[in-house]
Amino acid sequence: PAEHLCPISQDTMLDPVVAADGFSYERSHFQQWIYRGKLTSPSTGLDLPSDVVRDNHNLRKLIREYAQTEHDKMMKLARDFVPPNARAAAAAEARAAKRPQPE
Repeated sequence: PAEHLCPISQDTMLDPVVAADGFSYERSHFQQWIYRGKLTSPSTGLDLPSDVVRDNHNLRKLIREYAQTEHDKMMKLARDFVPPNARAAAAAEARAAKRPQPE
């Protein structure tokens, strides 16, 4: 989801923080932003009143839960997937098993 992406990097955030502008950013990208001397909000362009950030624990939890849910869905799809040629092979094996074997 778009809410999980850092406005600076457009990558999924792993360590989201809330900046003084009220927006969430990936910590390392926001730190680089400030280190480069940019004192404006990456999201609004307005001056930042402070370069202090707070951990965004709730967003981090939501991102992790979403990632786990998506992982679980993909694993279920992988377990349930039967390649089209596997059905034909299984049917052929079943027919062969029913044939009388020569002695």
